[in-house]
Amino acid sequence: MIDYYQSQKLEKKRKRKAKIFFALFLFILLIIIGGVTYFFRSPYSKLKEINVNVGNQDKTFNDNLISLYNSDANGGKYFFEKIFGQNSIFTPIFYSSDIINSIEKDVPEIKNVQITTGFLSRSVSINGSMRDKFGLWCLDGKQSAVNNSSTSLSLPTSGQATSSGLTSSSSSDYLFLNPSNSIKCFWFDSDGVAFMEGPDTEGQLIYKVMDSYDNNINIGQTILRTELIKNIILDFNFLDKTGLGYKILYLSDPSLEEIHTDTSIKPVIYFSLRNDPGYALDAFLKYKSDFIKSGYVDLRIPNRIYYK
Repeated sequence: MIDYYQSQKLEKKRKRKAKIFFALFLFILLIIIGGVTYFFRSPYSKLKEINVNVGNQDKTFNDNLISLYNSDANGGKYFFEKIFGQNSIFTPIFYSSDIINSIEKDVPEIKNVQITTGFLSRSVSINGSMRDKFGLWCLDGKQSAVNNSSTSLSLPTSGQATSSGLTSSSSSDYLFLNPSNSIKCFWFDSDGVAFMEGPDTEGQLIYKVMDSYDNNINIGQTILRTELIKNIILDFNFLDKTGLGYKILYLSDPSLEEIHTDTSIKPVIYFSLRNDPGYALDAFLKYKSDFIKSGYVDLRIPNRIYYK
């Protein structure tokens, strides 16, 4: 009987200790939650400044970029923003990739955007670089037709001309069509990304591609496949080295993967977008006086120059 009462007494004491421990645990937990919540919503977790380092010294541009960051980070669309509150230093940590995608979409002039957070300084830095204005890509409504027959000068892989005889090449017809009569231009960078509208310039001063095939350009996206853009840039480099002063190339159907200089200026030079024309540079410079007298020079076949 004594053992029974003793055990009941011990059981009550154990339950009382358990209740006290549980109550103490809840109290400490509430303090921790309250402290964390206070910290997350206190001024100590709020951003003090936003810095912009994208290579653009224009204050208006930088201010617009900061406004874009604020509208995206504090737009109420992120779950943790609702917990941490607006202007929280934690939002760019959890959602940096989403904010970066939004910035690059709305401001296609910049690339390689990165967002870094400084806890001690309570700051955010938006880092990136401005896209280079390599040239203009213009949607051309004009029509032009090219008809040619040619002779060829054989080239070895070294790019030097040989004394092999001239051979005939079959004639080809090309018709460049676009139903639009207006010309709309876009700046594109060396990666082939169209990032902003540009002027329809006159003369051979700025690199320009006159596109008589496409009727729309998506800003912020690559105009053509990377390898085609790369070779177009190499074509411009080739033209610079020839000293002819050509700055404009004409593109018809990209599926043909061919491009050429102005047909109204002789010699007309034809390129293939599948090839680097550098193989023909030494030979072109060597026989430049002959090529200048010709009607056109065709570099669409690797290691050969066709001309007339």
